[in-house]
Amino acid sequence: MSELSSEVKTLFANRTQLTAKELKQAVISVFNTALEDKDTAELITQERNRITINIPKMISESKIVDFLKKYPNLSTAIESNWYLPEFKKPHEITDVHPIDSTNPNYQELEYRGKRYPLITRNTRNFNQILFSAGNNSREIIRLDPDSLVLKKHYQYIKDITLSDSNTEDILTMVCETTRGVFTDSEEKEFIQNKLKEDDSFIVLDDFMEAKIGVCTHHALLNAYILSRLIDDGFLKGQVIHYQQQLNDRTHVWNLFIDEQDGNRYSLDSLLRDVTSITEKPGALDKLYRSKVEAKINKLFPPNATIKSPQETLQQKAHAILNNIANYIELNSFVVASYILFSGGVDITLPNSGKKRVPHRIADIYQLITQGQTHGQEEHLLKQVKKIARDALANPRTTQDIKTKEFYKQITEDKVLELISTSQKPSGQNTL
Repeated sequence: MSELSSEVKTLFANRTQLTAKELKQAVISVFNTALEDKDTAELITQERNRITINIPKMISESKIVDFLKKYPNLSTAIESNWYLPEFKKPHEITDVHPIDSTNPNYQELEYRGKRYPLITRNTRNFNQILFSAGNNSREIIRLDPDSLVLKKHYQYIKDITLSDSNTEDILTMVCETTRGVFTDSEEKEFIQNKLKEDDSFIVLDDFMEAKIGVCTHHALLNAYILSRLIDDGFLKGQVIHYQQQLNDRTHVWNLFIDEQDGNRYSLDSLLRDVTSITEKPGALDKLYRSKVEAKINKLFPPNATIKSPQETLQQKAHAILNNIANYIELNSFVVASYILFSGGVDITLPNSGKKRVPHRIADIYQLITQGQTHGQEEHLLKQVKKIARDALANPRTTQDIKTKEFYKQITEDKVLELISTSQKPSGQNTL
């Protein structure tokens, strides 16, 4: 190990003490060192910590590309950590079921060994991996909240959103920024070329980078942004990915239900429209030249207490299990260290890498990744909680306080909150 990489390793050990300003300086310093020192380059691709996970956010894409050009042998090692359009490989799809838009029960898709929800009118959280399938199934769009393109776009919106902005002002701002992303609607040739590369899957980022998008892409990007704004406290309400057959076409746009006053808004960035359905009855029928408000009012009655659609217990359990697995993959765990051997056990990550974790963390991870059977998620979650409760009731003498807190969050279904707080430096959002 080089002297430079040893210094970086020491910095990693003290990462939790860094302020937000110091963190940014550390990220830049570590990355510049890696460009000059091969041992440091290998180190930052092997360790996931507060410094390395912020490299894609704080380092320009051109510099990261320079890094990969200098160290092409490391591209595979960082593919699962850093989103880089220039180095994307075709999606590896497993068990892709045909899309049947007439089947209301079809709500999940298997992708790279895990099942993910297809977007429906009942979807409320768009800050997760989701798939959107059009009626004609010409392509399936993948929304990945970890993509650098989406994160940068959201960070821009977050920076210009005032904490005291009202709902309509925020929706109008989202409408305008999305219109700035998609400046071209001629998508046919673009989609045909992409489908040749990536089978039937195209990531939303590809459309954003090409600046090509129709109503589906507008609505998907808007839904993601609104979900993030809700998570960060700028909005209070529910975002809806709404689709309806109009007179001459099927159209997709967004609805937003404001939980503060019950106001219902329509957001259609393709048509550059933000309308309060509550305050301007009849405006949407006029805009779309079709009777849309009657259906919206039936689904989301005015002055009614709006509740989130009741997910099935299996769907809730599925989301919680994925959050637990993601946390284990993204975070380091303290294991006992002895003279002749190290405590804990290795687990195999999705990128085929290895990570050393406590035994019961390994049991939980293997149970989720190897035992998750569609329709059995609730039972599996009970087993995971049983392991967590046992770990709390009968802790090993070397159990770390952070690991103990993780077990506690599992038993209380609060893993997503733990992910949010553990991965965010002050003033930043890394989810």
